[in-house]
Amino acid sequence: MRALHSNPPRLVVIEGNDKGKTFYLRAGSLTLGRSKSDILINDPRISREHVKIEYDPETGKLQFTDLKSLNGCQINGTTLAQGELKDGDKIQIGNTILDCQINIAPGVTEEIRKEPILKTAETPIQTAQDQQLPLQNSTASEVPLSPRPNTIRPRKFQRQLTVAVGGFLVLFLLFTWLTPSGPSNPTKSAGTQSDLDLELAKIRKSLESGELKTALTDALATLQKNPNQFELEELLGDIYSQLKKLEPAIQSYKAAITHQSPSKLVHFKLTRAYIQAGLMTLANEHLNVIDKLIKESPEQKELFVEFANLLLNYPDLNHSFERAMVISKALQTEIAPESSIGYRLEAATLTQLKKLKEAEKIYERALALVPNDQEVLEELAMTKLNLQDLTGAKGITEKWLQQNPNEVKALLAVSYLNFYERNYLATIPKLQQVINLLSKNPENQRRLEALHLLGLVYWEQGQRPEAETYLSESCKLGFQLSCNHQALLTQENKPTPSELPSQPQ
Repeated sequence: MRALHSNPPRLVVIEGNDKGKTFYLRAGSLTLGRSKSDILINDPRISREHVKIEYDPETGKLQFTDLKSLNGCQINGTTLAQGELKDGDKIQIGNTILDCQINIAPGVTEEIRKEPILKTAETPIQTAQDQQLPLQNSTASEVPLSPRPNTIRPRKFQRQLTVAVGGFLVLFLLFTWLTPSGPSNPTKSAGTQSDLDLELAKIRKSLESGELKTALTDALATLQKNPNQFELEELLGDIYSQLKKLEPAIQSYKAAITHQSPSKLVHFKLTRAYIQAGLMTLANEHLNVIDKLIKESPEQKELFVEFANLLLNYPDLNHSFERAMVISKALQTEIAPESSIGYRLEAATLTQLKKLKEAEKIYERALALVPNDQEVLEELAMTKLNLQDLTGAKGITEKWLQQNPNEVKALLAVSYLNFYERNYLATIPKLQQVINLLSKNPENQRRLEALHLLGLVYWEQGQRPEAETYLSESCKLGFQLSCNHQALLTQENKPTPSELPSQPQ
């Protein structure tokens, strides 16, 4: 029997934007952070490289080291710079809490762990829900892509059978067409395609209206009647993606590609699913496929737009800066000259190259072109903040609010800027507006952030009862930063200044 620590430990996100994700740890050291790290976590309060995790498979020990992050690292509520992690430890970085799981979960055998995660198209797709395995944040070599031989019939036999059945079907249809009663028969073939089109339209309608379970049930039933139908497989991938079931989503998109889907956009969907699953190696590999598609089809302008959106949404993809600049210029001059997307891609690329002043000028050009573009307003405000231009950032954010008075992101941004300036009277109404706007979704992260910041405002003003009220509400709804605030951890009568919320790096 193998030692328990021969199986890799994992970190499971139990609180934060990536709640539900599982990251498996390989031997050696890994970094966790917002970007430029081995494990990427979607949390603006996390530094680019926040904490290092070292795993020794020989001893089974797991060590962590805080990489001098701005917000620090808390283990079970205590801020620590380094130490050893134990099974069940709760690690908090920014607004994200991870559960350290060193022991194998009951029932997870060695054979199950070797099951292919990304099954090929021939594997029955309806079993994906029943046999989901955790996706690993690993290299391509660690994710089996081939199905087990005993689950699939040989492709050569399948081709022969398909040819034989197809030939028989053609002869049968030809015979029925030539018989006296034949004129009504050809509608059967057309009716089959018509029935499929009706089913696809019905599934899309359910998907668009948010009836995801109905859409999934209908899609699986239709796929059983129409196996290997690439359009249906891609649609099924869209449903799984919205359900946050990334393994079957990846499987479905791969199946659509395998069955010669003419839609090139499915490659972008597959890449996004890889990224959301934490499979950055596979995402970067498929990015090369996308790049080749664009070179082969320069007349398909939507590919340029999708490529730009992909790089903007996931800046940590391993792409060529030169290629991004070429595409950004093409978008600005030929493909989408009236849109801000080409300017945003150029500015984002310059930001990655740490050319913030140049990026600021490009964002300002984009804003002049599309004055009400929320993405441009947000990125320009952030760029000015990174340039330490608080006055400029506040001006842009207030302009953003003038055009979109109920934009939650803008309200929070102005609130933070007012808080840094200790302009508490201006901060309170903005935060209360955020809380009211999101009242129908009490556990929304931005609403919890507003409750937390409002608690900090009252704390800084020495109004302890009001501070405790807002921090307690935020804590009860799962916002860990509020739970760890001194107002809730101590019974001292004299409040001490709390730490200011940090700006994103």
